[in-house]
Formats: sequence, C-alpha cells, structure tokens
Amino acid sequence: NAQALKARLDQQERDRNAKLTELKIQRQVEAWTKLMTLTDRQKAAITDILRKQEAQLVALREQFKNDPTGLRTAIARLQASTDLAIYNLLTDAQKVIWKRLKSNTGTVGRNG
Repeated sequence: NAQALKARLDQQERDRNAKLTELKIQRQVEAWTKLMTLTDRQKAAITDILRKQEAQLVALREQFKNDPTGLRTAIARLQASTDLAIYNLLTDAQKVIWKRLKSNTGTVGRNG
C-alpha cells in the first residue's frame, strides 16, 4: 500500500530530524559548557530553552511558509528571546563570555 509506505517514510524522516535536532542541541550545550563552565542546572535549563526554540521554529516555518520576510523577522525575534532567556541564567562572569561569543555571531539583542 503506497499510502502506508509514504506514512512510514514520513515518520522515519520526522524521527531522523528529531534525533539530529537533539544532537545539535546537545553539542551546542556541550560547547557552551566548555567555554563558560555551565552548571548542571544551567545545562538542563538551556537545553530546555533550545528544545522549545526548535519547536517554535517548526511552527514559524509553517506559519510563514509563504512569507519569507515575515519568517526572517519572526526567527530574529525568537532568537533574541532565546538569547535573552539564556543570558538571564548566566553568572556575571559567564555573561562576559556570552557577550563575546554572541558579538561574533550578532545574535544577541543589544540589551543582552
């Protein structure tokens, strides 16, 4: 049955994408842990923030599938919000490192 095969392949693709996303999040948190010496509590909170961001990105891509400009704007707002949430979890010493990291990528809002 072609429909059943398509449904199975679609689910396999979603599962693969979910695993890749989780791996990407884990690698990012590990890198930040090395750079900023994150605590276990910070790592868990940041992982949660990044997972929520990924879920919101999926929704935004669907919402703005025919509006690339709107999508870019919405993603920029989401990234700024995510960065601020992470920034607020950091110690003063970690914030200095975070600002330096983000100044290279330009993804932290001017307030964070």
